Amino acid sequence: MAMTSELKENFILIGVFGLFTLALMVARLLLRKIQKHSLSADDYLTAFAFICFAARMTIAVLILLWGTNSTDLSVPAGGQFKEPGIHHREMGSKLALANRVVYATYIWTQKAVIIVLYNRIPPGLLWPGRILTASWVALAVTFILVLVMSFSECSPFHLYWQVVPDPGTCAKATLHSYIHTGANALTDLILITIPLPWILRESWSRTQKSLLFFLLFLGLFLIAFAFSPLPVVNQNTSRTHQNALQNAEAFLLAFLANIITIAGLDRRYSAEDDDIDGIDHHDVPWPNSYSNRFSTGSGFRSLFDKKIIVTSKFELQHQTVSPSRVRQMFPRHPWTTPKRMSDENLIIQARGGSGS
Repeated sequence: MAMTSELKENFILIGVFGLFTLALMVARLLLRKIQKHSLSADDYLTAFAFICFAARMTIAVLILLWGTNSTDLSVPAGGQFKEPGIHHREMGSKLALANRVVYATYIWTQKAVIIVLYNRIPPGLLWPGRILTASWVALAVTFILVLVMSFSECSPFHLYWQVVPDPGTCAKATLHSYIHTGANALTDLILITIPLPWILRESWSRTQKSLLFFLLFLGLFLIAFAFSPLPVVNQNTSRTHQNALQNAEAFLLAFLANIITIAGLDRRYSAEDDDIDGIDHHDVPWPNSYSNRFSTGSGFRSLFDKKIIVTSKFELQHQTVSPSRVRQMFPRHPWTTPKRMSDENLIIQARGGSGS
């Protein structure tokens, strides 16, 4: 295949954005090892996202080299396609089908990393557990929907990679593009909305809030990039333009998912929020595996605000664990017995006092 200027531009885009995207994930994992922290759930998800994106880069290069059954289908001068050309296009079409799954998996995995980060820096909401649980459900449902639509347009199934005769419009995956775009933009909006209450927190400095504003501003660009796969009516969007937007989306999502951990801000923020119990949550191997405290009742402000205001019915629950489980979860803290706290002691500590 001749190396055209458009092909060179696409290779440069894939290489530049791809290397920076992979570098962000590698930097995160290396810093975790250098700082001798045990790997947590979001670290494992980041490693999985690294594999997905590396596979996506390889697939994208092969698709550009071989083409697909939905790009540049003009009949050659001889009146028919040559056998090697047909085979390459069939292989490229199969890879394009696989690329939809791999790219969606990468995107949704990075979003899962962000939600795990939200678990470690609890939002100042009335029901943070319910909101984050709903976010997990929305992420799972939209991901399954995108995967199902990736294989639902062409019937019979081999039309996805059929070159001759013309497979029709199903090979262009127009419906999949709309579903993927809608689900992607919706989940991006959810991820941006969750941390908005942090801006109102009195315990955060102006610098911390400015950083949050900056990250939310980048999140708006992420929503804009999510619309890149949409076919534009009466306009021929070039393949280079779409590749640029998709690679920019992949890089920006990797940046948002990893920059807070790379800078160590997640440990700083969570330390400010969780100095009530003195637990280093970053050493917990899986989110929410440590002892949970939660409260229900009207007139309640989150424990994460370090204050408890009771105006009416109030219920406080505390879950304890066995000594062996405590030692397993917190190897750096030589606790020999589970720490049991009464409701009164917990309230005193939440107010900043000292309790027996």
